[in-house]
Amino acid sequence: MRHFYLASFVFLLILPSFVFSEGKWNEHFPDKLLMSKEIEINPGLFITARELHKKIKSKHQPVLIDVRSKSEFALFKIPGSIKLPLYAIKTKEKLKSKFIILFNEGFNNSQLIRECDLLRKKGFDVFILYGGLNSWKWNKGRIEGDCFALERINKMPPSILFSEKKFTNWIIINASENQNRDIKKIIPELIHIPYSENPLFFEYEINKIVEDHKKKHENSQLFSLLVFNANGKGYGKIEKILYDFENLFFLKEGANGYMKFLKNQVLIWNRDKSKKISTKKCSSCP
Repeated sequence: MRHFYLASFVFLLILPSFVFSEGKWNEHFPDKLLMSKEIEINPGLFITARELHKKIKSKHQPVLIDVRSKSEFALFKIPGSIKLPLYAIKTKEKLKSKFIILFNEGFNNSQLIRECDLLRKKGFDVFILYGGLNSWKWNKGRIEGDCFALERINKMPPSILFSEKKFTNWIIINASENQNRDIKKIIPELIHIPYSENPLFFEYEINKIVEDHKKKHENSQLFSLLVFNANGKGYGKIEKILYDFENLFFLKEGANGYMKFLKNQVLIWNRDKSKKISTKKCSSCP
């Protein structure tokens, strides 16, 4: 009997890795965690880097609020910008008389959109810099600090892609040599354009996709391009080819990193689901 319990315990330990092994795990993937681009961003909440440059040259000077972490702000920043946590801005009543610009790296809009809506309801004159520091840099805006750290500004963590998955402003390109069926199921609107076959063809195809995207969406200028490969390495060559694109980002750790993140989300989701079931009272319980 002791051997039976020991074998059962070992089986339970290895079960998660078996269920979510390659080629099997996405069969158990909850629909709520799949990518579903369905929300158009509100262009009225945003200002472009070009528009911001014009504002700065005018007499109506904006207050630039960097909402990144203290450690990131210490590495590099826009001269004259101030560091404030996003949640704390609404407590600064003096800022209501100012023209406020919120920004971060440029790839994480969901939190900014929620807070911008809230701040406007409270009487703040506030906008979001579309493309954030990445767009500011592309438009030759001044940034002071660690130039090597700045080179990483357009690398998006997998967790941010997950939080941004509902917005239609993203054009997502898989530049891997081979299409991954699992990642295609997870990101249905993913476009596969292998980079290694022909770099010039790669650039030509992406230009066509961008033009098609602009025709389909009202906010044609507010779009961002996210490129990834299998492992998140070797993005430098692609970046040189696509340098003309203002809001260009790359997925950290590539498809492998995103799938690893999602596997963890599935395990968390199933664990939380099990907790809810186990804590639910039965109908005969007092």
